[in-house]
Formats: sequence, structure tokens, C-alpha cells
Amino acid sequence: MDRREFIRSAGVTAVAVGAAGCSTTDSGGGTGGGGEYPFPSVPESALDGWTLADRRAEDERRRFGGVGVDQHTRTEVYEFARLSEEVAEKTLGQFEGEMGAFFASRTAFEGYAASLVGAERVAETGLEEMTAEMESMGMMDVRRVEPRDPRPTVTDGQAFREVSGTYPVEDVSFETELPGDARQTFEIEGGEVSVRGFLAAWMPDWNTAYVAGGAYPDGDFERESVESVTGGERGDGIDVTVNVDLNLDPEAYREELIGLVERVE
Repeated sequence: MDRREFIRSAGVTAVAVGAAGCSTTDSGGGTGGGGEYPFPSVPESALDGWTLADRRAEDERRRFGGVGVDQHTRTEVYEFARLSEEVAEKTLGQFEGEMGAFFASRTAFEGYAASLVGAERVAETGLEEMTAEMESMGMMDVRRVEPRDPRPTVTDGQAFREVSGTYPVEDVSFETELPGDARQTFEIEGGEVSVRGFLAAWMPDWNTAYVAGGAYPDGDFERESVESVTGGERGDGIDVTVNVDLNLDPEAYREELIGLVERVE
């Protein structure tokens, strides 16, 4: 994985599978996209700064209590394009990739056992899918955590799950021009970026389920690199210092994701 895309995995990829968490199968399955089963909707005005990254339909069959249930899941995944563009611009393109994601999924159940599903079961399945996907993308110490506030309020009987983890960041090396037509290579030390993901699940009626949530950077990333330009070593002659600060704002990102989840219909 490109070292500049370290937050990409913490965003879109981490939630893409979690979005379809309520559609895992144990027998058979297929894919379709008939209009009979609608996609979830979010007001266009709320999606300013977000870009649709994936739209898919899954038609599958599961069993509950020995009885088959058909489920038709429609999912949309959005990238946090506004944040990615801001960071890329501030860092001269050294940090690129999707830095957050939002997903919404709607599942229609058909069958006598649909009433056995419940929001808690839907949320647990989604959590398992999200955790497995984050681990497969190289995130470390991904674990279920106690949900923090604020959290979305969708309806009575909703279920909520939250995970956290870290993603290792490789060292970054880049060359820049200095006065006098000189060029200098700077090494920015890597480290870890905290990641947070959450999802809410709810069932407005016995045969319809919604899952919505997202993932976002849960901390800032700051580094400093000092290189000697004229003296041969630091502290002798002229030193040049490069500071990297992405100025990430986890609280603001969480609030925005919560607002999106609460607008899903």
C-alpha cells in the first residue's frame, strides 16, 4: 500500500463491508438491482463535500431458526472528499487518499422468520464484518469499544456499535528546493494514526432494516523534521525545519457523520 494512503484504509475500505453487514449469507445468493427494493436516501444538501464511491445491490438468503429468509440489501458508500482535498492541498500532495467514509444500507426481508432478525442481530453482524475488514487492511488492535458520546439518535430500539484501532504509518521522504538552487531531502518519521468507526442499526418495521455509519481519523498527525543545510550536521550553520500537521478534527468529523446517519431514510 502506498504510504501516502495510510488513512484510506481507515476510511472507505473499513466501512464498505460493514455497510453490508446485515447481508451475510449461509446458503446460496445472487446479485441484482431491481427497483422493487429501493436504496436508502440522504438529502443531497447534507452530502456537500462527500462523493459517492460505491453503489451496490445484494440479494441473498439466510436461515433463522431453521426457516429461510430472503433479504435484499441496497448500499451506498461515500468518500469524505472535502477533507481529503484539504489535507492534500495543505501537504503539497504528500498525504493523499480518502480520509473518511459514510455508508448507508437498507435491507428488505421476506419470509416467516424475518421477525426473528431484530436490530441487535443486524448490528452484531455489521460489527463483525467491519472488524474483519479493518484487520484485513492492516489495521492493528481493532476491537469493540464502549460507544462514546455523541452518537446518532435514529429511533427507539436502535442498536449501536463502535470500534477503534490504529493504522501504522510508514516514513515519508520528499525533496524540496532551498535558496540558492539547492535541494534537500527530508525524512518524516512515521507512527500510528488512531481510527474510529461506528454503525447504527434500526428496524422501522418487522421486514426492513437500516444500517448506517462511518469511519474517521480519531487523532491528529504531527511530525517535525530538521535537516542541516550548510554545516554538515544539525546545530552547525543553517538548519531547515519542516513541520507536518494535518490539523485533523475528530470531533467535527464525528458530528458530521452523526448528522448523516440521522438523515438516512
